[in-house]
Amino acid sequence: MAKNKNNQAIWNTRIQKEASNLFQKVGNSIDIDKRLYKEDIQGSIAHVEMLFRQKVISFKIKNKIIYGLNKIYKEITYKKFEFNKKYEDIHMNIEKRLFQIIGDEAGRSLTTGDTNVAIGHEALYTEDANGTNTAVGYNAAYNNTTGNNNTAVGCGSLQANTTGNYNTAIGNRSLKVNNGDANVAVGLDALFNNTTGGLNVAIGYKALYSNTTASHNTAIGYQAAMTNTTGGNNTVVGRRALENNTTGSSNNVIGYNALFYNTTGASNVAIGQSALQNNTTASNNTAVGHQALMDQTTGGGNTAVGQAAGENVTTGVANVIVGVKALCTATAAHYNTAIGCLLYTSPSPRDGLLSRMPSSA
Repeated sequence: MAKNKNNQAIWNTRIQKEASNLFQKVGNSIDIDKRLYKEDIQGSIAHVEMLFRQKVISFKIKNKIIYGLNKIYKEITYKKFEFNKKYEDIHMNIEKRLFQIIGDEAGRSLTTGDTNVAIGHEALYTEDANGTNTAVGYNAAYNNTTGNNNTAVGCGSLQANTTGNYNTAIGNRSLKVNNGDANVAVGLDALFNNTTGGLNVAIGYKALYSNTTASHNTAIGYQAAMTNTTGGNNTVVGRRALENNTTGSSNNVIGYNALFYNTTGASNVAIGQSALQNNTTASNNTAVGHQALMDQTTGGGNTAVGQAAGENVTTGVANVIVGVKALCTATAAHYNTAIGCLLYTSPSPRDGLLSRMPSSA
């Protein structure tokens, strides 16, 4: 059943101005197709039965919709139904009356259509066509698998949407297992299990959680992009941003343990107290933080700024380090420029004047 919340003509969802009388006469067919009310109602009842058998709507909702349709059937049969040319055809006239009888649940059987607004526990639960729908409810737009440009608000909003694009979903597990791109999701597990999406913005505790191949994403949350192992060109903000990301590259990360346990990333900018901590194979990174590049053992070509910048770097090459303890305890550093209060490095046949030379600057 095509849902029209404002009880407008179909074209009026796009055209805002009132139509002329001539246009309304040309556009409506109610004088002819009103004789098809039995067939239209029978088709709607069959559709509702199907949705119930497929466990899309509850038994209560099914009976409520069928009750309203049967009531309309009696009204038309006993000539107590008022047809309105404003609503063009028999289907729209019946739909308008159904909303008057049972309210928003009249739209629970919606499967296609654009510019719809649904409010309810299972609003637009099986809507699977592309469109610009707004659904509000616990399972708003649930099982919408191909739609785009939709806005869904609810705990499970757009859950199981696997190919949608340009959706905005707000909820606890919004856009879970959605593998589309250019989505904005806000929730505790925003974009959870999205494995191939790109150009997404996710805000939540585990934003982009388990997203393993995404690129060009912006994730904000405590464990933003956590366990993202192959993503690149991401901007992530969180206390443990990109934690356990092992192959990411070209990421901009801000957080307490930015790029924590990232072992193979390259060309990353990480800002945080332990930026790039325990990153053992990274190269060409810029790390800013209290312990920038701490415990990085094999990286080269890095720029680190922080109090203990480069601390415990033992095999780095050609780094520029700025900090109070620049290169402190580094034992095998090579070709480094260090600026700080203390300069400590282990003897090496390739080390220059910085070898164990305290700085006066």
